[in-house]
Amino acid sequence: MAEAMEKPGEDGSGDRGVGLFRLLTKHKLVYRDASNWRMTKRIPGQINGLPHSGGVLVATNGIVCLIEQTGGDTIYEGHMGWFVPDAGADEEEVELLKAEKYRKAKKPINVEDYLDLLNL
Repeated sequence: MAEAMEKPGEDGSGDRGVGLFRLLTKHKLVYRDASNWRMTKRIPGQINGLPHSGGVLVATNGIVCLIEQTGGDTIYEGHMGWFVPDAGADEEEVELLKAEKYRKAKKPINVEDYLDLLNL
């Protein structure tokens, strides 16, 4: 059964929902909105400056990444922007996984409406 859980993320292929569900279930993780999450290629690396975070990148939502540590029993959750792949890993692939922008654009402020609120 352990083999089946690792296969969906090995090359990024397969049914993303099934692989993600298995990963989250295996590590008892719950995310409010799992629809933004996706499995990744298994890229070895760590969070910059945190050597205890080392392992294999397995999933991301573009902002947060899940790193499966040695043995596959532990997951480290870190910021995707700080993930550093090990030497020889595909750095271009990591850059493609990072979100460009995740926030919704704010509405422009109408200065006159703001001044009316302040009674000026």
